[in-house]
Amino acid sequence: MSWILKRRASSSKKRKGSDSEDTFARDYKKRKNGSLASPGSTTQQSNREKAAEGLTSVQGPLGPQHPYLLGDRLRRVHRIDDDQAFYDRYREDQFGDLGSGAFGKVSKFMDLKYKKVYAVKIVDKNRAWADNPAPYFKLATYCEAACFKEILPRHRSVVDVVRIIESPRVIYYVMECLAKFHLKHSFRAFTSAQARTCFLKILQAVDHLHQHGMVHNDLKWRTSV
Repeated sequence: MSWILKRRASSSKKRKGSDSEDTFARDYKKRKNGSLASPGSTTQQSNREKAAEGLTSVQGPLGPQHPYLLGDRLRRVHRIDDDQAFYDRYREDQFGDLGSGAFGKVSKFMDLKYKKVYAVKIVDKNRAWADNPAPYFKLATYCEAACFKEILPRHRSVVDVVRIIESPRVIYYVMECLAKFHLKHSFRAFTSAQARTCFLKILQAVDHLHQHGMVHNDLKWRTSV
């Protein structure tokens, strides 16, 4: 599992005009006659318990009868019947490629309803499981989603996962869009004061993970934006 850390101004302001987490589900329900359940709200303890329950079932087979790795186990993951429902709401930027990894690619997408740009990680499940057949990779995918949506509270130095959307074929992680350049590109231009501030924010983000029983497991300058 990996979390992208970010540098942000010390003064935090409430976002204005940002869509609430259940907006996508509500709009989709209108088109699909109530086929999606509302994410709802639960206590952190019950979230942990539900995430743990889902973890025990991830090792089972995923086939045509049970195509949702996350949607069947996490209440805050939005299930859709087909990928077109995602592209009806989000439009990919033609020049918005932000990178790729072992599980998928990350691109810029425009929310057509709120005219806001997001970074979207796209994981093709069939390809990911074929390239990584070991059960660990399904467990890692589940644990990452469970931590973001059920356990980990928001923090100003950890990238915000706005929503996770899953179709039978693809998992979409809709995240706030940060600067394209990471520390590898920018650290040489830092003054001593800027470097200290950046390092402090990274420590605060890692401490936030540790306080909630998590480890980063992939901390490096490419994951700090």
